[in-house]
Amino acid sequence: MELGFAALEELRRFVAEILKGQSGSLRRYFNPDIHGFQHTGGENKTSPSIASTGTCVVALLATGRWNDKEAPWHDDAPELAAAILSKEWTSAALAANNVFSVAWVLETITALENAGIDLRLDGKAKQRISQAEEILVASLEDGSAAIEDYPASAYVTQLAVRVLVRRQKLENADRVREWALTQITMQIALILSKSSALDVYTLAYATILFAALSEPAKVSPQEKRIVDTAIEQLFASQLPDGSWPRSRPLFHYPRAGNAYCFEYEMLVQLLETSALQENLLRHMHSLRDAAYALTRSAFQLDDDLNRGWASGHHPNLKGPESWSTASVFHFLYSLDRLIAEAVRRATFTYLDRVYTQPSRPKPTFADFAPLLWDSEVTFPDAHTESLKKTLFERFVEPIARGATEVELGRPLPKGTKMSAILFGPPGTSKTQLAKHISEFLGWPLLEVDPSHLVREGMDRIQKEANALFSMIEAAERVVVFLDEFDEMVRDRSVAGSEAESRFLTTAMLPKLSRINDRRRVVFLLATNYIDNFDFAISRPGRFDVILQVMPPTTSEKMANHKDVADKLRGLGINLGTGIHDKLAELTFGEFERLAADIRLASDQQAAIAAIELAHAQCTLQRHLGGSSPPAGDETWAERSKAQHRYVRS
Repeated sequence: MELGFAALEELRRFVAEILKGQSGSLRRYFNPDIHGFQHTGGENKTSPSIASTGTCVVALLATGRWNDKEAPWHDDAPELAAAILSKEWTSAALAANNVFSVAWVLETITALENAGIDLRLDGKAKQRISQAEEILVASLEDGSAAIEDYPASAYVTQLAVRVLVRRQKLENADRVREWALTQITMQIALILSKSSALDVYTLAYATILFAALSEPAKVSPQEKRIVDTAIEQLFASQLPDGSWPRSRPLFHYPRAGNAYCFEYEMLVQLLETSALQENLLRHMHSLRDAAYALTRSAFQLDDDLNRGWASGHHPNLKGPESWSTASVFHFLYSLDRLIAEAVRRATFTYLDRVYTQPSRPKPTFADFAPLLWDSEVTFPDAHTESLKKTLFERFVEPIARGATEVELGRPLPKGTKMSAILFGPPGTSKTQLAKHISEFLGWPLLEVDPSHLVREGMDRIQKEANALFSMIEAAERVVVFLDEFDEMVRDRSVAGSEAESRFLTTAMLPKLSRINDRRRVVFLLATNYIDNFDFAISRPGRFDVILQVMPPTTSEKMANHKDVADKLRGLGINLGTGIHDKLAELTFGEFERLAADIRLASDQQAAIAAIELAHAQCTLQRHLGGSSPPAGDETWAERSKAQHRYVRS
């Protein structure tokens, strides 16, 4: 069952509210004297807990809270790394160098290194890291990992595998994949036979393993169906209170008792397996139940924001634990990332637009430049610049450079320009330009036209506008393009402005500001008549950039149609001032039609006649009189020159 936009937003607000307390909640478990995290925060230990430290570090890095300057761990990474690398690799009296403890050591080091943190590792530390890698590789020799005399565990195997994958050290992925598939089918059989031996956590971790190690193109239809069934059965096993039945014991801690799987730790791994995203989107209601269940199981800590959670594994522990608390925060963050995808899809569905998932931006100007023909932008002080370079350097490239931050749920830096008005005569490819920006950034293009606001009648325009802009405000990694909105944003002081124009301008302004302030969406508006815009729309704070889009330059046209340039030279036609200026005024489409005529021209006279006719009939030479709005004898060329004063980048 899919969640609607309102339910998604309610869930997102709930998640955001709890996440506010992450740093404060985990602070009580960090001991700066031993450079790491403790299990419950009250122990008198001389070294950190390996698994607790690993879980807390990974969660803080994933959610972007490691760098909180007031946090005690902020500058402690090198010392923390040294502490866990130098101590004996064991957990609660498990055998030394067991795969569980070693995997958490290596998980911690890998997460810190991947975050770009300099751990200042010396030769001995690097040797220990190599030793840890060798232990994990050896543990998977048969395709699965186990602790002591316990059977091979999907949880422990997935823990070891994910670390080795991140370090590019996994050697027998196919064997692990085969083992995981066997475990999935066995657990499905046990579920269908209602056997008491079933374990939904084994089903979950085996499914995660199989999905993560499978190339999509090589997954057979039968295997896909098995994965779909596994996820269906996993969520069918969820209890009414939002939790899952306890797993079989993973292994036994000599000092603490049995270790079990924790549902929120399992849900983190599910949510971080990109290959399972489509499955999980179909179970948003179940994930919502798991999230809301946290209010009933939380321990209130030192203030209203800070909460903790217990794993429930050890009845002798009366309060929350660090690793289970960290797992909850990591789950909520990962759930927020899935909600972001669900919100994007809901927005496109609402507008009946085709949706494509976001991808990574293209890296360089060389990737951006071929996407459009260049034109010149004239600034108010009369100097000109390349439209492509201006767009790339001052608008598109800074967004692309920070796109990973948005993917991780964080806004782009303050000052990043996220919105633009593209204005200019008809036919200058403003719509195509929006598509190019979308393609370069890898963010789906959401095209909006006024018909969406009036589709249920003029009396419901306010409701539609509020619904639409609320969705856009909540969206991330989308290029929003408002086209043909001239009538909706006309100057309210101009006589004849319709009521819907005045209303929409008023309704849009605060939402435009909030969209800009969130810095997660690119917002574009195209118009032919910027000088008729309400000033409140175009002033700074609503749109960051205002650029005039004119026909491509003559040199750009010739560069993209070298055969036409050769034909003109062959006919003895010199691109002097007269011919050059006439070609410069042709839009992309107008020049394409002229190019076809020039190719057919039999002599110089025919080619020149074609150029003269194309120029006389081009958009820039047309009078505005009779068009709507405005009326008058002014040509588009004259109007365009008068509009240079609006350009801002």
